[in-house]
Parts: sequence; C-alpha cells; structure tokens
Amino acid sequence: MRYRQVWPIDVHLRPFYLAGIMKATKNPGAPMMLDRKQAHMELDIRRNAKYWDIPISLPKVKGSHMNVNIWENRPTGRSIQRVLNNDAAHIEYIVIRVPRDLFEDFKTIAFTKTSALAQRLLLAIQKQHPSSVVEHCAGLMWRRFFTEHKSIFDEEDLRQVLKRLPDCNEDTLLKVAVTEEVKTALRTNTDEALAHGCFGAPWIHVRRSAHEIEPFFGSDRLPLIGHLIGQEFQGPLIQYASHEQNQTAAG
Repeated sequence: MRYRQVWPIDVHLRPFYLAGIMKATKNPGAPMMLDRKQAHMELDIRRNAKYWDIPISLPKVKGSHMNVNIWENRPTGRSIQRVLNNDAAHIEYIVIRVPRDLFEDFKTIAFTKTSALAQRLLLAIQKQHPSSVVEHCAGLMWRRFFTEHKSIFDEEDLRQVLKRLPDCNEDTLLKVAVTEEVKTALRTNTDEALAHGCFGAPWIHVRRSAHEIEPFFGSDRLPLIGHLIGQEFQGPLIQYASHEQNQTAAG
C-alpha cells in the first residue's frame, strides 16, 4: 500500500479462499511441515519486521498462562498428566489445565483454521463501503492476528474487529457476509486466481491492460513489479509506516 504514494498505481484488494486454492492445486503446504523451515520463517519475519517497520510476529502458545495444580491419588482426568511419584501407597500427578482461548502455534492454525468468514466479511464491506474502509478492516484483521495474536476466525472475533471500524453496522455486515451472493463472489475471486496460476498467498495480479495480467507470488516481489511497470523500487518507505500503524491502531 505504501507504494501508492510514489508509483502511479491503483491497488484493489480481492479476497479469496486460500484453503480452496490449496485443495485445487493439491498444495500440501509441505514447507510448513518442516521444523527447519518454520524456524527460518520466524527469523525471516523478524528481519522483515525490522526492514519494513511493521509489528509482525507469529502467534504461539502462551505457556506462561497455564494453571498448574497438584492432585493426590487421582489416577484419571481429562487434563494433561505426568506421574511424579509412583509407588503402591501413593501416586501424585501434576495436572496442567490449558485455557481454551490460548493460541495454537502457527503451524496448527494454518492447517486447522479457516479464514473464509473473514474473507466474506471483507467482500460484504466492499458491497457497502468505499475501498478505504475495506483496507482499514483488512489492516485491523492483520494487526489483530499478527500483532495482538488474537483469533480472526469466528463471528465474535470479527465483531470485535468491526467495533473498531467507524460507521459500520456489525449485525448488517455479518448477515451480508453469509449470503449466497457473497459466497459466490468469494468463489469467483478464488476461481479467477486459480485461472492465473495461483497456488498460495499473497497472490498479486498486475493488470497492465484490459487483457494483460502479470501474476506474482509473495510479498517480496515489489522490485520485480517496479521493473515490470518501469518504476524504481525505493526500499521499505518507512516514512509511510507510521501512517499505516496509526490507521489500524486508531480503529
């Protein structure tokens, strides 16, 4: 978004269903299955956070908030158990209760959660509000997940996002988000991305004319996009970072 300030471009967000992309392309997300890849990704994210001046990190299990209790002579239970001392007369267990609202690690989230409702909500907003409101909402979702490490997958999560968005009716937008019209729009966007070779996200279409589209995969392709359209890549443009962060934080 920062490059709209220095390049002659228009940017349009097109929500699509990533799980549908992964299924259609038979993409198993194999790199995420590698511990070394995940460790490198965390390192790479820290580098990018510093380079672009954005508050991003992967959600993790917050183990410091776990409750620990000692139960005596209690051989069964639904919580995680570990035998501390086992003899014929006395058995002790340490029982760790994990609060339900704790985040799983990012790998678990990636393979078990769906952002379909969040994407439909963005489409619902597109139907009723200017593109600036869609971008604001997308920024709030991004910040909630990657900075605040909170869920964006359920209706109540998204209701909390909408409360930070001025002049938006929560109930109306959430109702529109589950209509067949919006579900069809999400499928259409997903099919269009697939038709242009999409296999993951972020996926970028650079439309040079009505019939000429160049696809790009990844958030690090701005130098190549600049070369394609005859514009100079000017680095992270950190001078515009505070405006972005203030906009999402103020919501």
